[in-house]
Amino acid sequence: MNFGVIRNFVYMKSKTITKRPVFENKKQFLDLLLLGDEQESMIDRYLEQGDMFALYDDDLKTVCVVIAVNDSTCELKNIATYEKHQGQGYGSALVNYLFDYYKDKYKTMLVGTGDCPSILSFYERCGFESSHCIKNFFTDNYDHPMFENGVQLVDMVYLKKNLSENKIFSIRQVTISDFPELTELYRNTVLTINRKDYSAEEVDDWASCGNDVSHWHELFAEQHYIVAENDKGKIVGFASINNTGYMHTLFVHKDFQHQGIATLLYQTLEQYAIEKGAEKITSEVSITARQFFEKQGFVMDEEQKRKANKLCLTNYKMSKNKK
Repeated sequence: MNFGVIRNFVYMKSKTITKRPVFENKKQFLDLLLLGDEQESMIDRYLEQGDMFALYDDDLKTVCVVIAVNDSTCELKNIATYEKHQGQGYGSALVNYLFDYYKDKYKTMLVGTGDCPSILSFYERCGFESSHCIKNFFTDNYDHPMFENGVQLVDMVYLKKNLSENKIFSIRQVTISDFPELTELYRNTVLTINRKDYSAEEVDDWASCGNDVSHWHELFAEQHYIVAENDKGKIVGFASINNTGYMHTLFVHKDFQHQGIATLLYQTLEQYAIEKGAEKITSEVSITARQFFEKQGFVMDEEQKRKANKLCLTNYKMSKNKK
């Protein structure tokens, strides 16, 4: 079942990750803030009046600034992650922290950005939806042309998030009563998500591996299994690792892709392995999952054909050194 590691990254949870407010000397983070808003005079308009937060994973990774718009609405004015750490879930982790932090204070969070598909997609995956547009904002307020991915920014596109609908995922250890839900999640995910990288015959064969109840019991005994649940108690993902750092399984429910669940599961298991003394994290990763693991710092050691049930499917031996 090693083929089942599904690509999904946004929200992390690790004992090494901390998010905290910044009350003094906010300008010390100017280099990072300028990645999110490249004109210092514009940053000065909101920096001191706003609430600032920083995310650390050993060292600083991401910062953001939030201001009050009125009694019921706040606005995320700036969020930026160092370029070498982008795509690893830090931005989404901090956004989700903000949702929880402000959910009892405001009803709505706004965020304004340029009309750039990749940035809009990031906020939409975090749960924002389209709100309104301010015409010519960038051309009227900045002293130089602003570009993103080679396209000049003109209008400010606003998105909104209803904070009362915030989704928070939690992690717990697997129990035997989870078995029916896990097998259904496993089968449905393989047949839908992995279908884009494997043939119908291959995913059918792969999905049939979940029918072997005895094999599941063996895996539960050999590996440390965890599940991710949403706020309604529904299992939306599961994963496993052993004490030496071999990650056998990582699946995310087909209907909960791109909500940070895979990163949450991965970071939790990585921390578990480190605490057990593992010097390296290894896995056998599907074509679908390879990019996700590369973003977590893994390297591809070998391409191979690995037997699922009756067929041999392509996957990759990948590893990440921890010491």
